[in-house]
Amino acid sequence: MAGALNLDWSDIQWLVAALTFGLAFGLQEIFANFISGLILLFERPIRVGDIVTVGTTSGRVSKVRLRATVIRDFDKKELLVPNKEFITTRLINWTLSDTVVRIKLPIAVTVDSDSKLVRQVLEEIAEQAEGVIEDPPSRVLCTGIEAGVVNFEIWLFTNDRTNRPGLKDQMYSLIRSRFEEEGIQIAKPQTELFIHPGRRKP
Repeated sequence: MAGALNLDWSDIQWLVAALTFGLAFGLQEIFANFISGLILLFERPIRVGDIVTVGTTSGRVSKVRLRATVIRDFDKKELLVPNKEFITTRLINWTLSDTVVRIKLPIAVTVDSDSKLVRQVLEEIAEQAEGVIEDPPSRVLCTGIEAGVVNFEIWLFTNDRTNRPGLKDQMYSLIRSRFEEEGIQIAKPQTELFIHPGRRKP
């Protein structure tokens, strides 16, 4: 064929080499994803229904196939992730052996607030919130005092990771309402202003 087209082998050998390299590289990727798919099916580090984070992608596993796995993210978009990514990159399976996850909510109040009352109110709110489980129990911690501010942190536990944004919204709404009733002041961000004296004119 090369002779019929009046082409010399030296003219096309680079093209053949490039095609061979591209084909080999493509097959290598396919083979790597295929082997990774077998590992996923046999070792089962992920299962359909699991909530995972692989690289920068998070969502619920909807399908596990030999070449790629389908993840439905929290915006309801389906993402096709090559199986090799689950083996070679950082993988977090939030529901592998335990569906319980912890949520930490920082709360800052003014330094003149009644710390005992703040703790009591936050504990009551944690007990009232929907979606918070009793075991492990919720905790309220005082994490520090600085610049006229007392920092607290609420630890909540839920077995529905997909509801974390809704649970945070619920908690902060309850906190604001109860704090207003109890007269507890939420601390505002502190801004420091430095004034440097300028050089006086002679």
